[in-house]
Amino acid sequence: MFDVMYKTDGTGLSAPQVGMNVQLMVFNPVGECGEGEEIVLINPGVKKYSKKKVLFDEGCLSFPGIHADVQALDFEC
Repeated sequence: MFDVMYKTDGTGLSAPQVGMNVQLMVFNPVGECGEGEEIVLINPGVKKYSKKKVLFDEGCLSFPGIHADVQALDFEC
C-alpha cells in the first residue's frame, strides 16, 4: 500500500481505495519514501479530537489530479 501511495504522490491511503475490504490505512506525513515516519493503522478510530480546525490539501485516488483545500477538526491518534 505504501508503494501505491508514493506512486500517486499521496500522504495517506486506505485499504478500500485499492480494493481491499479491511479497516486499514497507511500514511506518512512527509509523503516521500525513505523520509518521515511510515505509520500503519489497523481498525483505526478517533478517540480524541480538538475543536481547533486545520486546513489541508485533500485528494483521492478515485479522482486523480483533483485536489482541494479542506477544513477539518484536528485529531489525535
